[in-house]
Amino acid sequence: MTADLDWASYSKAFGVHRRPHPLVLERLLGSIMGGGASRILELGCGTGNFVGEIVAQTGCSGTGLDPQEEMLAQ
Repeated sequence: MTADLDWASYSKAFGVHRRPHPLVLERLLGSIMGGGASRILELGCGTGNFVGEIVAQTGCSGTGLDPQEEMLAQ
């Protein structure tokens, strides 16, 4: 089903308009801060908005993987 999407054009809009949901981010940060994680891995990260924000706020190392190169380029 997702193979029919035009990822090149969709990824640009996704990168501009899609931001981490504050409550989800709060929960993720709480679990990371409580567990002492120094590295995180996000599978299917899209443009990397969550992994990027977590790295920015915690200073931990982060990696995001996504099968769509266009999403990662954003």
